[in-house]
Amino acid sequence: MKRFASMLSAVALVLAGITTIHAGDTTAATSETIKGWVVDEYCGAKNANTNGEQCAKDCIKKGAKAVLSADGKTYGLSNQKLATAHAGHEVEVTGTIKDGMITVEKIVPIEAKKQG
Repeated sequence: MKRFASMLSAVALVLAGITTIHAGDTTAATSETIKGWVVDEYCGAKNANTNGEQCAKDCIKKGAKAVLSADGKTYGLSNQKLATAHAGHEVEVTGTIKDGMITVEKIVPIEAKKQG
């Protein structure tokens, strides 16, 4: 019986430690805004300019995912429908970033910001 009680106590301590570790991990993701170009994953940064719009659109139609090319990095975009609408355009993407993927909150074309 003592052995069972000792084993039960050890298991309770381990579980309490795991719960404490998870409770301490409360790092909330914060929104960021990144300026870049919505391009296709096939050609990537090569299309991150005004001349790449048609190529980016064609590649996306052929099955490539829309991605953001910004500051020498490529980010996946969670909202492909919204991203595809901005293919080949310079934009500001707002969202949370984790493991190279942006969970998109909004995408605003740079031209729209300049106009008003």
